[in-house]
Amino acid sequence: MGDRRAPGSVAGLIKANADLRAEIEDLRRAHGELKEASALLTKTFESISEAVVVFDPATLIILSCNPAATSVFGYGAREMIGRPVSLLHESPASFDAFISSLSEGITAPKALFNYSCPMRRKDGTVISTEQTVTAMQDGADPSGFVSVIRDVTGRLLAEEAERESEELLRAVTDDLPAVVAYVGPDWKYRFVNRVFENWRGKSRSEILGRTVQEVMGEKGFLQVKSHLEAALSGQTISYEDVFTYPDGAERVLFIQYIPRVPDGDNGAVPGVCALMTDITRQKRNEAEIIKYKDHLELLVGLRTEELENLNDRLKEEIAGHEISQEKIRSLNKELGGHVRKLEEVNRELEAFSYSLAHDLSSPLRVIDGFSKLLETHYAETIEGEGRDFIKTIRENAQKMGRFISDLLHLSMLAKSEISKAEVDMEGIARLLSSEFKSLNSGRDIRFVVNGLPLAYGERTLLRQALFNLLANAVKFTGTREKAVIEIGGLARGDETLYCVRDNGVGFDMRHAGRLFGLFKRLHAESEFAGTGAGLAIVGRIVERHGGRVWAEGKVDEGAAFWFALPAKSQNPIL
Repeated sequence: MGDRRAPGSVAGLIKANADLRAEIEDLRRAHGELKEASALLTKTFESISEAVVVFDPATLIILSCNPAATSVFGYGAREMIGRPVSLLHESPASFDAFISSLSEGITAPKALFNYSCPMRRKDGTVISTEQTVTAMQDGADPSGFVSVIRDVTGRLLAEEAERESEELLRAVTDDLPAVVAYVGPDWKYRFVNRVFENWRGKSRSEILGRTVQEVMGEKGFLQVKSHLEAALSGQTISYEDVFTYPDGAERVLFIQYIPRVPDGDNGAVPGVCALMTDITRQKRNEAEIIKYKDHLELLVGLRTEELENLNDRLKEEIAGHEISQEKIRSLNKELGGHVRKLEEVNRELEAFSYSLAHDLSSPLRVIDGFSKLLETHYAETIEGEGRDFIKTIRENAQKMGRFISDLLHLSMLAKSEISKAEVDMEGIARLLSSEFKSLNSGRDIRFVVNGLPLAYGERTLLRQALFNLLANAVKFTGTREKAVIEIGGLARGDETLYCVRDNGVGFDMRHAGRLFGLFKRLHAESEFAGTGAGLAIVGRIVERHGGRVWAEGKVDEGAAFWFALPAKSQNPIL
């Protein structure tokens, strides 16, 4: 055996030692790089914004989790690692369904499995999630599953709320007696209501996504083209036009194009809302009004001329002392015929007023309905001044509705037949006093009901008359700290008298003659609300009973409103 210390052997050892040192240095360098990579991987894992849970495929035990996972589920990392992943699922049944789907979903290395299921936080709250699961391969079988979990509860709730809002909007617009549509900047329909479908004779599936030209046809498209172009440029358009319906009928429509507020800074209008109301009947009524007005003016002119001629003839005959009793009777008869004709004209005018007031109610309801829709669904997009405009529109539409309601009430009073019987006015006064006391519980009002004699008339109408007088007294004592309202009556000769007296603001007797006129007011609406028809209705009811009304008062010293009805024995002709 040779000497190990021989020069050749020493050189070999030195070389081997140098190689070993180089190999150790490479290992140290590789270890450092591996350590840095591991730290970077850990930092990356912990900085992922979505929840990540790693679990063992055999035991289903959680091996690791990132901070986002602890934030989503409310557990600490130590509370999750080492526990079965079923801890995070809503129920055993939902977990079994997840595992069953997972085993079928991941069939190849690095395959992705997407799954949606309910999961449970530490505090018991159930959340909706979407998961993406990836298998970590170590040989033929996966060494672990990496599950990226997203909490989509808020998104699903928002989507559900949006669906409900859309369903509500569709239900509301479907019930409106008007055509409603929404057109995008590409001239394609994005939304239509049921009335639009009926108008065009097409279903929503045949309309939505199609252009205005495709749906309206060439003639209809040319009618709306210039107006819609202006609306898509940002202008609000209102106009009337005649359209031919699919069944060939021609209808007059009032059309409004309301552009949406532009998105962003480019000023582009994202779409236009179209509102169309059928005003054919209204236009027909307007034409009838003009025709009837001209006819009425002609009749009045003729009657006036005839009466003037009769008057001139009468003066001549009286001046010449040549008039006879027979001629007087003849002239009176002729004059009576003219009076009856004028009464007939008045009845026709009253009937027409009733019809007109009834027909105007529907457009007012449409205006109020659309204003309410704008106020409810576009409140966030309409500026303060716009909301004030909408409020003013609604208030005036409702005020006009009350005016029309009072007109209809007055007209019905003129037409209705009266069925007379004895009426317990004192009982009615006590019931109404109790009702007004309850309705005005925040005020100090004392009602004094003195002995009221029985009346002879229509109970419902007389109750309405007394109700209106009490409502009037309650309103005009509103400025008094302590209001006193007295209801009394007495039988006198051939009449039965009733009175409602209050300590309110009163009135100047110089204007007493205006009180029972239709819509005649002595006070501004800003001081005391109302339509000015309440006392006119009282006057009409008493007049229909053959009675009379009057009022007494003094400024700031209260007022008394009287009405007298014929006694039962009188039986007036109605």
